Amino acid sequence: MSATVGYDAPLSLVARTAGVGQGGLYRHFPDRLGLVLAVFNDGAAVRVWSLLRRGMRA
Repeated sequence: MSATVGYDAPLSLVARTAGVGQGGLYRHFPDRLGLVLAVFNDGAAVRVWSLLRRGMRA
């Protein structure tokens, strides 16, 4: 969603798109920066894991 709406997307839209309530979103991510960092870290972890798996098969 951030790719289409961007960093300034309303957090209510983020919650609705994720299928969670705003309360749940704020419970896990107290602010926008926390959410952005979690998404970035998760994406980085997926890329690293993918590279490691490719390296193991080589």
